Amino acid sequence: MAAIAYPVPAERRPNLVLVPPYEGPTHRTHRTISRRSTLRRRRVAVLAAIVLLVLAGQFAVHTASAWLGGGSLAASEPRSAAAPASAVYVVQPGDTLWTLARRAHPAGDLRPVVGRLAAALGDRPLRAGQRIVLP
Repeated sequence: MAAIAYPVPAERRPNLVLVPPYEGPTHRTHRTISRRSTLRRRRVAVLAAIVLLVLAGQFAVHTASAWLGGGSLAASEPRSAAAPASAVYVVQPGDTLWTLARRAHPAGDLRPVVGRLAAALGDRPLRAGQRIVLP
């Protein structure tokens, strides 16, 4: 902060007015909060904290079970020993083992499926019109 002092003629000097000190209330100007409402607010806060903890626990349990690969802790039903249904496919021009593997298994790693198809063909090339059993 800087101040510059220079002489000012008396007629141009501003009149200074003294302001009396503020003598307002020295205590709270807001209404006093009753003890009953304070207790009520605390109860609501504790109840909200409990609800949030329960919800967080439920979320953690569901997330952990999904991460571990299971939905419920109950034993799942045994899978049938029957082989999955196979489909017969007629090879079209431009088909490859990789496109056939993708058709048989739309998601996941295709290398094992391509290996099984190649082994079933006896490492012979595909021909248009050939019938293949897709795994």
